[in-house]
Amino acid sequence: MARQIPALGLALMAILGLGPGVAAGHPGPVLGAPTTIAMEAGTADLLGPPGATERHCTPVIVAAPTAADRRPDAPPVDPALAARRPRPVAAFLGDSYTSGWRGVGEGSESWPAILGAVRHWTADNLAVAGTGFVNPGWTGQPIGSRVTTAIGLRPGIVFVAGGHNDEDLASGPVMAAADAVLDRLANALPHAVIVVVGPIWPDGNPKATLVRLRDHLRSRAAALGALFIDPIGSRWFAGANERFIGPDGTHPTTLGYRRIARLVGAALETDPRLSASLARDAVTAPGSTALQSMPAGVMWASLPGLGPCAS
Repeated sequence: MARQIPALGLALMAILGLGPGVAAGHPGPVLGAPTTIAMEAGTADLLGPPGATERHCTPVIVAAPTAADRRPDAPPVDPALAARRPRPVAAFLGDSYTSGWRGVGEGSESWPAILGAVRHWTADNLAVAGTGFVNPGWTGQPIGSRVTTAIGLRPGIVFVAGGHNDEDLASGPVMAAADAVLDRLANALPHAVIVVVGPIWPDGNPKATLVRLRDHLRSRAAALGALFIDPIGSRWFAGANERFIGPDGTHPTTLGYRRIARLVGAALETDPRLSASLARDAVTAPGSTALQSMPAGVMWASLPGLGPCAS
């Protein structure tokens, strides 16, 4: 039971409407302000000890919150109306770390699909394996070629997660192309939240070109008021976490893609614009499951492969 305490703590925090920063005595990010997230602490507790085999973890069973769990200042909700409320649209641009690769991390097992299911989003995954901001990959069309499609979806949130495949290209053109992607999205979707996920690297030794690109994307995200997530700095797949990379040495395993979903989801919870606590905006609609009615913190603990593993 000791290893389940972090997940139960997250559940309590979500029910009380507290984010990680508030619980720690910090005010958290200011609404609309850029935020940089380095998510590494606590990941071992959620994904098992170093050397753990890739397996589904035992879900933590938490009772679905009731009306008494809602914050006093939460507005009343009509379940019938909420059931008809359109699902927010989320667009995802990126490479194979977002699209999945050769049957792993694809479709419903992709991190955009997992995140969309938890958040009740319509997740439109426009990522294409092999592409970069400049690198056209096998399709001949870099990430920027799909910006028009993303804009046409009129999303409320857009994820841009790329750069890995530009590792061997000159930094100047790559940075300029990345700026063009972000500027087009920001100008065409002024009310959407943009989330920039820096380059993902499969171990703890990223190429210098990607570190420079990471630093540039962080600055550009700050200028646009976007949320920036730093996989390199937070060592998503470094050290013992290399066990979440598959035999090709580049692409994540099934559990590795779920790891991305959990880390991105946790980062979103730190931004007031994206926090998805039940106490603010979720209801138990007719026909919904207990999982659908849980706060986001409880959801992450309950999804197979994302919660604490039974020892």
